[in-house]
Order: sequence, then C-alpha cells, then structure tokens
Amino acid sequence: MIRLVCLLLIIASSVNAQSNRFYYELQFKNDTISPDYKKEYFIVDVNPKSVKFFSLIDYKNDSIMKLNNQDSDYQRTAFHHYISRKRNSFNNTKYFFAGETYAKMESRDEMKWKILSEVKMIGIYKVQAATTEFGGRKWFAWFSNSIPINEGPYKFCGLPGMILEIYDNDKYFHFVFIKNEKLKTEYGTSDIMEKRWGETPLLINKKQYFSLKQKE
Repeated sequence: MIRLVCLLLIIASSVNAQSNRFYYELQFKNDTISPDYKKEYFIVDVNPKSVKFFSLIDYKNDSIMKLNNQDSDYQRTAFHHYISRKRNSFNNTKYFFAGETYAKMESRDEMKWKILSEVKMIGIYKVQAATTEFGGRKWFAWFSNSIPINEGPYKFCGLPGMILEIYDNDKYFHFVFIKNEKLKTEYGTSDIMEKRWGETPLLINKKQYFSLKQKE
C-alpha cells in the first residue's frame, strides 16, 4: 500500500513538473438560433506554473513564422477567446477582440462542482461525470483522475483530474479531448496571446467591454 502511494506521488510530481499539451475539438454555435455548428481545434498547455488555452490555427501560424522568420498565410479563428491563468487558480485573463480592439479582461471564475457516479471511457481514459453552473448555463464535464491535473479547456478547472469532455445543457459549446503529449519546454505564447501582430491588448472592465461590443 505504501509503495502504491509513493508511486502515485511520483507520477503526480512528474506530470506537474513539466509542460503537458492537450488537444480538443470544439463544436460551437456563434448564433444560438442557427442550426449549424462550427468546428475548431484548441490547445491547452498545462505548464508547471501556468495554463494557456488557444486555437490550433494560431499555434500553426506562429510556429511557421518562428521557423521561417516570415509571415504565413493567416487564417482567423472563429472563437478568439484565449485564456491564461496560474495553475490551480480560478483567476483568468481572457484575450479577445471587441470590434477591432484587441483586449484582455481579468475575472475570477470560481466553480462549485458536483461529482456524479456515472463513468465511461474517452479513448484509453476512464472518466467520471460532474456538473456545475457557470455563465448562466449548466455544464456537464467528464474528468479523469488518472491524469492528476486539476485543469481543463477554456476557464474550466477545479476537478480532481483533467477535464476531457465538457458541454453545456443545450450543447451550444462542446469540448472533446483528442490527444495529449509532453513538451520538452514550455511553448512561448507571446505572439499568440500576450501580443497580437505586435499589439499589446487593452485591459478593460465589463462596462468597457459592453461599450466596445455595441460599436461592432
């Protein structure tokens, strides 16, 4: 029993001491009235001290520019709501466009989870169900405690294991885990999130956000 506990502690320590990358498919509706869904792929980088959530589209463009030191053909993401936060924290910084303004907004998004008894498999991982209320919606999550990381896509975190699937009750937003990998070093997102085409995001509050959105 002691050996098993020690082994689990070693695994947890190893996972949390390096950068782990998780890929997700997101199906979502920009317009809730529309019957059509958009599909895009996103990355969650769980680093020793931080979590970064951003589009695979921008990652590919950024990688090409870093490799070739030149501009690449740019494809704009349809869901530009990127997130950064410290590990094991509900304090998020969201990077997004409000009209033509590149902005960021800070928020505390604490979630109270109810863990359910239902289990299923996602790939090789056994996952367990949980629910929470967030952003005026009820969310259903599936997390794996065999991945000892209390994080997930977008702002979702705080469960005793990595969230591998999450969707709202109307399924306007549906994240599904695809694969994961370990990174040799933490990937720098300075040209994806912290700056955009060299532009530093404007720090705004909710009142300023709604004012900018009205100008779109």
